[in-house]
Amino acid sequence: SFYFGPVAMDNAANSMFVSNLLYSDGALHILKERANDKGSVISLARLTEELKTIKSTLSTWSQLDASFSASSTPTAGLVGLLSNSASGDAWIDDYRSVNAKVMNAVKVHDGFKFTGFGSGAIWPVNNRESNGPHTFVNYNFTLVATVIVHKVPKNSTTLLGAVLAEPISTLFIGLSYGMDGTWETVFNGETTTSGSTWMPGKEYQVAIM
Repeated sequence: SFYFGPVAMDNAANSMFVSNLLYSDGALHILKERANDKGSVISLARLTEELKTIKSTLSTWSQLDASFSASSTPTAGLVGLLSNSASGDAWIDDYRSVNAKVMNAVKVHDGFKFTGFGSGAIWPVNNRESNGPHTFVNYNFTLVATVIVHKVPKNSTTLLGAVLAEPISTLFIGLSYGMDGTWETVFNGETTTSGSTWMPGKEYQVAIM
């Protein structure tokens, strides 16, 4: 048997609630205890479907890691992947964590084509209001994207960005592409032009960290 708890605790006035996960003989259980000044109640329930989800997720991770290893793609610390999986306006995380929301975009192979103003995707990996405990990014992260810019913009345009906290005006890091063919970085509200350039129709791998 293996003990994984506690997964929840609540000590309200004159009452207590505790829950723990237990794994034994190939089965996952949740043990709950609720008590107050009048007595206590203990319950044990089997989490059959939840265990199936855990095993399926672990199998998916192993398959993805094996696939990336064969293609020489580094996977150390990899916790999320947006690629070809999508459903409606959801860009599905292949690692089965937090999905991205897509706005005004066209599905293409291994991603989306963003069509202009108001088109893009939001990946709320650090938003506890939307995802509760299923967040996995703070200030220490690397975000990598494979991109193609199809035409020269009329103004500097944000390509990739991350909001670290409020206020957005100063706690935002990002990468933009300019109308003169240069890359631009944004940090602490300041924009800096890079010495490297981009060309329309060419594929690039870009990153922020």
